[in-house]
Amino acid sequence: MADSGGTRIEVKGLRNLTRTLVRAGVEVSDMKAANARVGMIVVRTGAAKAPRDSGRLAGSIKPAQRRAGVVVRSSLIYAGVQHWGWPRRNIRATLFLTSAIESERGHIETEYFEELDKIIGKVKGE
Repeated sequence: MADSGGTRIEVKGLRNLTRTLVRAGVEVSDMKAANARVGMIVVRTGAAKAPRDSGRLAGSIKPAQRRAGVVVRSSLIYAGVQHWGWPRRNIRATLFLTSAIESERGHIETEYFEELDKIIGKVKGE
């Protein structure tokens, strides 16, 4: 999917975690499943919170795997305006992706902690 300047929210901190895991001899791909699950959590919640006129904005929200995590974004050019607002045009910020992350923070943390527990168990030989 080409990036046309749409809104992009990134889960931070995974880069440091990835480096630490690599130093411990863990394959980065071991986090891939957790990243995919977290991406879909944010997509579902973000789409539900997105402003609705035609539904195109909600339908455009997709996860993209990265080496050090997942990125959730909309490729629509107006997604940023809808998310962050544009006061000069009387468009209020909706923060639909940011609020999706905030409202699902516990669920997201649980996904990562459970995956990390599995990885640590593998490293320890359990």
